[in-house]
Amino acid sequence: MLLLQKLIELLLLPPAVVVLLLLVVVGVWHRSRAWAWRILLLAVVVLYVFSIEPVAYALTQSLQGLYASSTAIETASEEPDAIVVLAGGSSSAFGVQELSGASWRRLWRGYERYRFFEGRVPVMYSGGSGDPFVEHSLEANIAKGYLESMGVLPHDAAVEDQSRTTFESARALNEQFFSADKDAHRTIELVTSATHMRRAQATFEAVGFDVRAVLADFQTAPLKLDLFSFVPTHASLFTSVTALHEWLGIAYYSLAGRL
Repeated sequence: MLLLQKLIELLLLPPAVVVLLLLVVVGVWHRSRAWAWRILLLAVVVLYVFSIEPVAYALTQSLQGLYASSTAIETASEEPDAIVVLAGGSSSAFGVQELSGASWRRLWRGYERYRFFEGRVPVMYSGGSGDPFVEHSLEANIAKGYLESMGVLPHDAAVEDQSRTTFESARALNEQFFSADKDAHRTIELVTSATHMRRAQATFEAVGFDVRAVLADFQTAPLKLDLFSFVPTHASLFTSVTALHEWLGIAYYSLAGRL
């Protein structure tokens, strides 16, 4: 099921959807040059539109803009039951395993909250392998090692490394760490990327958590329009695809009754 979800998502997002359109152009070229040119133009427009800064900014703000004032929560003195940091990926090269940029920024925000509460609230890092071809991931244990090296006590750094999606993370944490009293009021500070927070918060609340959003890994700075804003770049394409991925996830979770 995970493999099918990933495949469908890849085919619906740039650049794969652009490649598919180009393949269609090749297929219909000898049958209808007019339609071939129309589809080719569509492919170019799709690639261009999602590769410029204003569109990337608008898509990102449609997600993280909802939390424009949420940083106020970070000064709240009421202690939650846990600080939950969601995994964002890791990599391994030349025998070195490390967290991705998104994961590290999320982890650091969680650590800041741990310091804010002076070590009285445990940190839980949740997430396993999101790769359908890789069953296990060491990301959570890498994160735990980082936390302990920064001074978090071992018993305050918990990990959940079996979940492969946001929904599975919420369900696993509910069962693994809060199963003793199903009716207990469970308040968590949820740390994840700003663009991911809308789906993540709704998913955890649907499971039964009282969620305080703590954002990390912001994708865009304030928009300043100039000539270069309309020049396509790989950075803007990446930002657009990240936001589109989240909107697809929100749509799927809504249809599946997970929000």
